[in-house]
Amino acid sequence: MKKAKPIQAAAGQDEELCSISRLAEYFDLDRATMRRRLDDAGKQPVSARAKEKLYRLSDAEEAVAAADSSDLEAARLRKLNAEIRLKELEFERERGELVYVKDVRDDLQQIFHRLFQRTAVQLPREIASALFKAETSGEMAEILQRSLEKVFNDLRNDHQSYL
Repeated sequence: MKKAKPIQAAAGQDEELCSISRLAEYFDLDRATMRRRLDDAGKQPVSARAKEKLYRLSDAEEAVAAADSSDLEAARLRKLNAEIRLKELEFERERGELVYVKDVRDDLQQIFHRLFQRTAVQLPREIASALFKAETSGEMAEILQRSLEKVFNDLRNDHQSYL
């Protein structure tokens, strides 16, 4: 974008004076941003009329340069902090202190799938004859309870076999 020309220096003045609007246009910034940068840098208007404050162009350049360098430093600091956090996460993952949600989800899905296969598909076939021979419902419940306890104890003791 083409920069706007500042107001020419009046007779007897060494520097060019500009309004906030003109400075904002010159530096390709929003008026509020330009005002904030001048305020942050502690730059005071040289001339203040009812609705127009005029600032030295050199003061505005200093304010913008200072803000740009602090913005750049802040961005570098954010980038450095993000890189440090990524390295920490990577280190925690290598030590086994951190796992990805996707990995946990996949493992749980596989465990529940195998548990379903074991209890709903295989177990009924394995205990069918024992249940058939049971004489009371209490004996059936006991057979079923022992069988399920065995399945869940196997899962507790050797969950890796379900993965």
